[in-house]
Amino acid sequence: MARIEIRRNEIPDGDLARRVEAEVVDAAASADAADAPLGCEILDEGLHAEIEIELPGWTERVTLTYPVRPGDVRSAVHALLRDLGLAREPASFRVADFARGW
Repeated sequence: MARIEIRRNEIPDGDLARRVEAEVVDAAASADAADAPLGCEILDEGLHAEIEIELPGWTERVTLTYPVRPGDVRSAVHALLRDLGLAREPASFRVADFARGW
């Protein structure tokens, strides 16, 4: 689990701001632990939000168009961390086909 430090959140709607922060933290839970906490800034750009994740030496960003639906932030940040090689894929499972007796 990587530590993430929310440094700024510009979203004016308090409920949405808290939900976005919670989803960022949840997505970071799937990332491998880093030596230093990852920095995060949540920017309100009018028609969309930008979530900047600061890693040692560089910053990556995801853009989410408003309205941001529940789960959108978690999914986008997880995909970003996965693409950077920091997040693991969720465990996969096979649904048993009980009609066939498996």
